[in-house]
Formats: sequence, C-alpha cells, structure tokens
Amino acid sequence: MQLGDWVEFEIIVSKQSKGPGSSPSTQNMGRVRRGMVIGVRNVYDVVGGNPPQLANPQPVLIVAVSLHRAYRVFPHDATPTSPPTPRRSRQRRVASPSNQPVALGNDDDDWHAVDDQQLSLLIAEQIGTWITAGQMFTAYDITMALRTANPRLIIKHDRVRPLVHSVMNSAVVSGLYERESASFNANQATRYLPIEA
Repeated sequence: MQLGDWVEFEIIVSKQSKGPGSSPSTQNMGRVRRGMVIGVRNVYDVVGGNPPQLANPQPVLIVAVSLHRAYRVFPHDATPTSPPTPRRSRQRRVASPSNQPVALGNDDDDWHAVDDQQLSLLIAEQIGTWITAGQMFTAYDITMALRTANPRLIIKHDRVRPLVHSVMNSAVVSGLYERESASFNANQATRYLPIEA
C-alpha cells in the first residue's frame, strides 16, 4: 500500500505491557473503519533495561480516519477500498452584485459555497496528493491547488489554513513531515517538508 491509499480495517495496533517492557498487540474495534494511509512506521518490542532496548521491528500503517484521529494498523489487517463519496449537501447559490463580474474572464455566475465537510474532504485528498509526491508545501499552496482543481467553488484561504494545519499535525507526529516557519515577503507561513527516510 502507498501513501494516499484508502483502506478499511477493524483491528488496530495497541501496546501490551510485559513486565518491565511492552510489545505491540492487536485490538478489535468491533466495527469496520475506513481511512487514508498517511504514513508507515515501525513498532517494536521494548525490553526493560536502562536505557530500554528496542527489538523485533514490525511495519505498521498510520491511517487517518478524520482530521483529528489516526490509528496504527498492521498491513495484513488493512483492505484496500475506494475513497468515500462526498455527501450531497444543499449548496446555496452565491450571486455577485449586478454591476460586477463574478471573476475576470468568466461570464458564468454559477459559483457555489463549499460546506465544512466537503471542504475537509477536498483538503484531505489534496494533501494526500502532495504527500504521495513527496513535495513540500504551505497551506496557501493547498488553497491555490484547490481553487485550480475546483474553479466553480468559493474556497477561502482563511477556512483552508486551520484545516491543513490540523491534518498535518498527524503527519508531523508520525515523523512523515516536519514543519518550519518561512517568510514570504512580509508574511510568515508554516511550510511542511517531507522527512527523508
């Protein structure tokens, strides 16, 4: 499986204490979950001592199921699946003032606002594309890519920025990406850089 793939799983990896150490074990969640693979890491048996020793590395997938929750899953417990279909929502039509065009070079006024759920899904898919390509990016890069890919949607950077940072927290915690502060003219931004394995 690759980064950005969608998988279904019911069994997750947890930690089982063994005397002075611990080892990875599995836990059945009781229902099937679906998520996007955002990273691959190793889990280890921890043998007591000072310092503790790591043994028996086993690869696990880091699977994000929402903006704020990710699980560790053994690859053999994950089944490839298709991405979820966006829920249909009532989109309200946004009209521009009659004396101003909606957008330069576009005489069609069929623009739509995007709801939070749809925007979150679009952002997760776009971030998955950038992560799969191993590219560095900022929240503004994601905003611009979303606007290019969805020219009929109204996508405001002020709504995209916090969602990008929220999604990328799990990628930073899992060691897949790191963040740094960058200056662009007089503005400060957070830039995400892939960590070379």
